[in-house]
Amino acid sequence: DREKLAAAVDVEMLATDLADYLVLKGVPFREAHGIVASMVKEAEKQGIGLGQWSVSEFQRFSDRFGPDVVDYLSVENSLSRRNVYGGTGKASVEQQLKRAREILTAAEEKEAGS
Repeated sequence: DREKLAAAVDVEMLATDLADYLVLKGVPFREAHGIVASMVKEAEKQGIGLGQWSVSEFQRFSDRFGPDVVDYLSVENSLSRRNVYGGTGKASVEQQLKRAREILTAAEEKEAGS
């Protein structure tokens, strides 16, 4: 149920994505993690989500944030970046579904032959 899934997702769940973003921009992970932790605390203090921040608000915490951070911080993009075995990326999910169908077909054929 796409609507229920969308309603259950909070942009703050993507804090690790923000740290990954900073790493891609050349910030060491330990430093990126600290920056994002400060951002999450500030967002909580303000009572607004990171998804509601402007680029300039991100840049208060690091000049490595660019205009692309807004698109980077979307659930769809986060899921698609995980295109590894067992991941949530579209190609990975399609591969997993294909394998699951193969397993079910083999089991059904085995059962039918018994």
